[in-house]
Amino acid sequence: MRTRVYREQHCMLRTLLENIPAAAESLDEAVVRPSLVRFAGVVRAHLRLEDEYLYPALFRHDDPSVRHVARRLRDTWGGLAETFEALYARWMEPGAIVGRAAEFLEEWTAFASALRARIEEEDTALFDLLDRLHEEQSADAR
Repeated sequence: MRTRVYREQHCMLRTLLENIPAAAESLDEAVVRPSLVRFAGVVRAHLRLEDEYLYPALFRHDDPSVRHVARRLRDTWGGLAETFEALYARWMEPGAIVGRAAEFLEEWTAFASALRARIEEEDTALFDLLDRLHEEQSADAR
């Protein structure tokens, strides 16, 4: 299984995460809301792709180590799509952030930290394993 597309999406998500201000004093709803809209499109597509297609395929993978890592990651990080949807619904209402920047940032920071951790763990624990197995299978086929 190739991981290039997922890794590219992870890079894009990391970049988009940086576009959301991390300090209440720099929080401008006119900037944050469009950034969240852009982020939502990418994160929704990415999490749907992983949660509905990648992980179910990995749960059926021939290698037990892949199945184990996939289940551990899914058990740890599987609820991020729902977490994001709740955050998005709450803060995308016009004026929702105004006067409540600290509350928004607390919720956003928790989500962003969890997403970064999922991305990091997928890249290092899961995708590195898949890439190594793919390389071994390619070498065996020669």
